[in-house]
Amino acid sequence: MDKVFFIFGSSSFIAKKLFQEIKKDFEVYGFSRKKLSIKNNFKINYNDDKYLEIISNKLKNKKPVFIFSNAISDKKILINSKKNDIEKIIKINLLTPINITRKILKKYIYKKPSFLYFSSSRGFNGDKGISIYSASKNGLEGFVRSSATEYGSLEIIFRTIHLGLFDGGLKETELSKKKVDEILFRTANKKYVENNNLKNTIYFASEDIAGNGSYIKCDNGFF
Repeated sequence: MDKVFFIFGSSSFIAKKLFQEIKKDFEVYGFSRKKLSIKNNFKINYNDDKYLEIISNKLKNKKPVFIFSNAISDKKILINSKKNDIEKIIKINLLTPINITRKILKKYIYKKPSFLYFSSSRGFNGDKGISIYSASKNGLEGFVRSSATEYGSLEIIFRTIHLGLFDGGLKETELSKKKVDEILFRTANKKYVENNNLKNTIYFASEDIAGNGSYIKCDNGFF
């Protein structure tokens, strides 16, 4: 069966790059809180269900693959973080993907969708200054493992993808050059992840029944 891809959080740098790669091979639609000058991208309010109508109109006889790129990170160490900032990170990184997944499953479970969630090798392992980000990504990992256990027998795939530094996409306002160099030094080939690497990882993860519930690394060998 042919596939159709839906990307949530499509305004992120990584999602924009992925969007351009996937559209070379498949239909792809994006959802974001911001209006983007990208064809087939929809500005939505995550608090209502209008995106479900859009999905219904685009599914046809295709297998849906849902990609969650929603993510923001800490800007301060924990003791300097405000309660509202902490709650915002948890909401965007963890609660929003969970709630959207629940609604999609209830409506399209018969389509045997694949659910892919962007995680982070650095966030999964932990690092200074990203304690809440790490908590949200580890929470997402647990959600994925349990969901795969619940729905794996129905051939519904849940995977997380551990990303590394992606194609120069992080601005120095987010990570200093010193931090970027430090992260790259901890990878096997000392390079950024490229667009095509991520696309191929997405395609594999969306079909890999044997790896259901696990994570797949697309981080150039971060250790």
